Amino acid sequence: MNDVLEQFSSLKSGHKVAIVVIVAIVIGAVNYFLFFLPLESDYNSLLNKRSSLEEKKLEYDAKSKTLEMDKAINRKIDEKLFNEQKKLPNRTETDVVIRTIGELADSALVRIKDIKPMKEVFKELYVEKPIKLLINGSFREILNFLNKIGEEKRIINMNDIRLSNPIYKNQKVLIDAELVIKIYRFKKSDEGKKGKKGKKGKKKK
Repeated sequence: MNDVLEQFSSLKSGHKVAIVVIVAIVIGAVNYFLFFLPLESDYNSLLNKRSSLEEKKLEYDAKSKTLEMDKAINRKIDEKLFNEQKKLPNRTETDVVIRTIGELADSALVRIKDIKPMKEVFKELYVEKPIKLLINGSFREILNFLNKIGEEKRIINMNDIRLSNPIYKNQKVLIDAELVIKIYRFKKSDEGKKGKKGKKGKKKK
């Protein structure tokens, strides 16, 4: 070691500087390849992983928002179906409708003279239940009664309205109104199907 130092000290100053620079370069290169290069590789790997995780997070957030939107849409659909089912229930509930008609007639000051449920009519997807109705009142009272029926949440149609027998009584003109109220319900899959009876042929003697 002393011999090396003596040889180094005997060199000219220019040679000494060159040797020091070369040694520094070698040490720097060794440090770069042994320490910095692996760290740079790890750093780049971490950056790639971070970028991948951020993309996955964005994708997850997008899916979460879509899922929430789907849930909200499904809730609205369920609410709409529930409300529509109120308008077109699974049962005719004729007695409930007749009671409602009576209450609406009382509130409109209309007198029910006759009410007669008729035979159900089977359509392709629903069942129609006509109710024949005869009421009496002033024109304004009858019109108010019809408006109240039209405001019901359940689907109720009014057809064949006929006015007759005007009579002046109690300082107003009272008339009879005959009409057909139609209520509806969902049709069951096995309803309205007529069974086909096979005919047996007679054997000739």
